[in-house]
Amino acid sequence: AQEAQKMGRVNPNIPYTFSSERGDYIYLDGGTIVPKLSAADAVSDRLPIGFSFQFGCETYSNFYASSNGTLSFNYAFNNASNSGRSLTPTNLTLLVPFWDYLHGGNGVFSYRTTGVAPNRVFTAEWKNWKAYWDVAAMISFQVKLYEGSNTIEYCYNQEPASSDPGSASIGIFNGVSVNEAAKQLWLNNSSENPVASTNFITNINILPAT
Repeated sequence: AQEAQKMGRVNPNIPYTFSSERGDYIYLDGGTIVPKLSAADAVSDRLPIGFSFQFGCETYSNFYASSNGTLSFNYAFNNASNSGRSLTPTNLTLLVPFWDYLHGGNGVFSYRTTGVAPNRVFTAEWKNWKAYWDVAAMISFQVKLYEGSNTIEYCYNQEPASSDPGSASIGIFNGVSVNEAAKQLWLNNSSENPVASTNFITNINILPAT
C-alpha cells in the first residue's frame, strides 16, 4: 500500500494544500541509478527532472538528491541532522519526504520521467533505505512531481526489517520569494492521517504508514 501525500499548487501566492490517501506502492522500474547515493552523507550531482516544474514562483529543470532523504532544486543540500536546524537560507528549495540521519548502503536511489507532455511524471526513489545506525532496510519512499499541475506526492513502503526512525521531518520548504504562508508545510506525524501546518516538525519517531 501507499500513503500518497499531495501538496498541490495553483497559484504561487497561496499556500499549498495537503491530503493523504492509500493505494498500491509500486517500486520504480527502469530508472537511472545513482550509485553515489548508496552510502552515508552522500549528495548527487545536478540531475534532470525531464520537464519544467514550478515550485513557488520559480520553475526548475534539475534537482539534487541526498542520502538523508531530501531533494532540492537550487543547490545540493545534504545535512544529516534536521533537529535544532533553522531553515533560513533565502534560496533554499527543499522537498522532504523523509529527512533523518539515513544510510543508503545496500539500497538503490534511482529516478525516471514517464508519460507524454504535457502530463509527464517524475519519480525519484530511495529503495531499501535504513537508519544510519541499523544494518537492515527499514523503508522505501518516493517523490513524484507532476507536470502541469505541479503537484508533489510522497509515497512510502515499510520494509520487512522496519525499525523506528530517530527524529525525522516530512514536508516542503521554499525560501525563494513567496508569501510567508506559502513558504513551508510540515506534517505533525507519520500516521495515515497526519495534519500539515507551517510549524517545522523535527521529532517524527515512527515510520510513515505504508
